[in-house]
Amino acid sequence: MLALSKDRTPLVGRSAESETLAALLEDVDRTGAVLVLRGDPGIGKSRLLAEAIALAQGRQMTVLATSGVQSEARLAFGGLQQLLRPVREQAAGLSATHQAVLDAALGIGDDQPPERFRVAMAVLDLLSEAATDSPLLLVAEDAHWLDQPSLDVLSFVAR
Repeated sequence: MLALSKDRTPLVGRSAESETLAALLEDVDRTGAVLVLRGDPGIGKSRLLAEAIALAQGRQMTVLATSGVQSEARLAFGGLQQLLRPVREQAAGLSATHQAVLDAALGIGDDQPPERFRVAMAVLDLLSEAATDSPLLLVAEDAHWLDQPSLDVLSFVAR
């Protein structure tokens, strides 16, 4: 089976990968799933991520994405801020404590960012809240360039 992304050419020679992506997304609202794509530069990881995004959007899933950039790798929670921006307003449904934790971590509040476990719990609650509307696909491209606090929180959420 050849998978097509919206306005894209078929993924030639990637039928196994396309089927894996489709299978993961098929039951994600009931079971959840995590997939890590690793490999050398230029082998098509970004193209597979684009395919996953297209498949998710075709299933009416909400896609939240962030991308690591080497020059921003030292900006604590920068990757997380990019990922959560589209659902940030849903933090109003969280407890006041979790709202304050998110505000501090994302540089919106005046407080110093709290320890990462508290941030991870607040992010998990925010994503759970956002997932009540539709299943979520979280995409972190070039994760090796994400800041460590964002990477730690995303690892916690993925687990």
